[in-house]
Amino acid sequence: MQRNESAKSAKEIVMEFIEALERLEIKKEFADSNDVCLLYEMNYREPPVTTFVCGWFHVNDKGKISLLRFVLDPRPLFQQKK
Repeated sequence: MQRNESAKSAKEIVMEFIEALERLEIKKEFADSNDVCLLYEMNYREPPVTTFVCGWFHVNDKGKISLLRFVLDPRPLFQQKK
């Protein structure tokens, strides 16, 4: 299989989203044993949109995050400017 050198890596894509992030505002936190749930809004500079995110984190007995799951509607991030 050939590699497309112009394609962005997953890390590059994630870093672009982080750099465009203006503010992250936690709305609610829940914890149940080793599971934590965060409900938060992510406000981006470019494109100027806000997305609501649910993050589920599982913390193992050593205090390290061993599972990450996120639920969000990403459509506002990818909509074309009109």
